[in-house]
Amino acid sequence: MVILTEYLRRRCLALQAEDRADLAGMLLQSLEGEPRTDKAGTLAAIRQAVLDAYGVDIITERSRRQPGADCRMIAASLALDLLPITQSEVARWLGVKPCMATYYGKKIRGALEMPASNPRLLAEYKTIFEQYGKNNS
Repeated sequence: MVILTEYLRRRCLALQAEDRADLAGMLLQSLEGEPRTDKAGTLAAIRQAVLDAYGVDIITERSRRQPGADCRMIAASLALDLLPITQSEVARWLGVKPCMATYYGKKIRGALEMPASNPRLLAEYKTIFEQYGKNNS
């Protein structure tokens, strides 16, 4: 039986509850030997889909002007839906605060649940999702 060192136990307990849950899931997944997904490749494909669809580089263009802000929102939502990735990792990828990754996911889910609430965002989501599908087929 392997016992965690006191230092490692304290470090794990210092994590936020959702990050601890993510860590536990990753540990279990690593023990099961499931095939790993290519996070970097998928994130690059999402970034390229946005670039192809709107000509906006979501990583380097730091603007609140549309469609850049919506494209970052959609890219974050796609990453969270397609990958076993934490919101903190998505935030680091986009260069935003982790709370923004949470907000992005909620905003997209709200638009998908109630299409009449934000038809412009939903149309952009559909365009980027289709472009992502074309790039990965």
